[in-house]
Amino acid sequence: MPKLLAARSNPTCLAPGPPVNRADRRRGAVVLMLLAALGVLVGALALALNLTWLSAQRLQLQQACEAASLAGAAELLDPGVTSSDVVAARVAEAQQQAAVFFNANTDAVLRTTGPDPDVVAGWVDDPTQPGGVFTAWTGSGPVNSLQVRGVRRRSAGQAVALWFGSLFGIVDAEPAAAARASIDQQVYGFRPDGPALVPLVPLLVDANITWPLAVFGAQPPGQDQFSVDPRTGAVTVGPDGFAEITLRITGVSGYPPVGGQNAYWLSLAGMATDFALLDQQVTDGLAPADLAAWGGSFALGSNATLWACAAPAPSLTQAQALQLSLLDIRGQKRIFPIGTYSTSAGQAMGRVQGFVAGYVVDCELDEDAMTLVVQTCTVETSTALVAAGWARNPWIGKVVLDE
Repeated sequence: MPKLLAARSNPTCLAPGPPVNRADRRRGAVVLMLLAALGVLVGALALALNLTWLSAQRLQLQQACEAASLAGAAELLDPGVTSSDVVAARVAEAQQQAAVFFNANTDAVLRTTGPDPDVVAGWVDDPTQPGGVFTAWTGSGPVNSLQVRGVRRRSAGQAVALWFGSLFGIVDAEPAAAARASIDQQVYGFRPDGPALVPLVPLLVDANITWPLAVFGAQPPGQDQFSVDPRTGAVTVGPDGFAEITLRITGVSGYPPVGGQNAYWLSLAGMATDFALLDQQVTDGLAPADLAAWGGSFALGSNATLWACAAPAPSLTQAQALQLSLLDIRGQKRIFPIGTYSTSAGQAMGRVQGFVAGYVVDCELDEDAMTLVVQTCTVETSTALVAAGWARNPWIGKVVLDE
């Protein structure tokens, strides 16, 4: 027992260690806090950089998908023929156009074939309703919509590398985007769309004329004397499988009336015809000022009718100017109103009841009348006015981005 007491009283056993400086402790704590804050800052910076980078990649893909779907859907304009071969050809053309516009906006790979393609054609009941149910085309039935998906796939070597991704165990990502566009043919009129004028010739075509569908070889041979290259607009003599219509237009003043007339110039400026303005409208299309009398649009009313003044017979000089303007637009797609011509209280009027489309391929002027040859075609235009409930127009449509 005495030894134990002695040991406890031994001062060497109770000697304290070197004194700890409180300032050192504080500096150590500050360093640890700074290191932790730096780690958080680096993580936040990496997250912000990655989110910004991925957002930019998604935006590029989104723009590419929208451009591709709009361009491709324009090829799905339905001319009224449901043959599987015809529809399949249109779907293939739509996919090809989509790929062209997609590749022009991004270097991502677009899959157009295989079990899970990025470009899918289908049907939407009402394109005027965004987000409508999409039914994929499986080889039969009509099509009016194109769905495009864009993905930077890891399997294609296009995944997006992430900043400081190794710190978080995620080295890359596969951003994706999608868009859907549909061709709406429920056309009831037209309105200029920004710089785009309405490509309509103010020439009323008799509604009793049968305007053939613009499908290769789908109509009886009929008249087929000209060929039109849809890429360049070049018109050459010789058949190309698309039917043509011959229009006999109001005779030149000073000559007797012509039998068999089936087209009449319309005066959109009112009862007093401004032939210089009419000539400009033929060449350029309809501007907002040309449609002031109708509130800026050339559209059928609730009774599916639009009344416009008919122009009187032009003078020889005026007819020659109109002929030259028509020849200037050879090979260009144009819209023509159809309806009936009547005279009431000495005023000739045109009752517009619908619209057709065609290429001007020839125009001649003789002592009796002007003869205009038009080849039927389809036209997609942003100036078209569409609404649910209107009959489908087999020649004219408008592409709408509906998803």
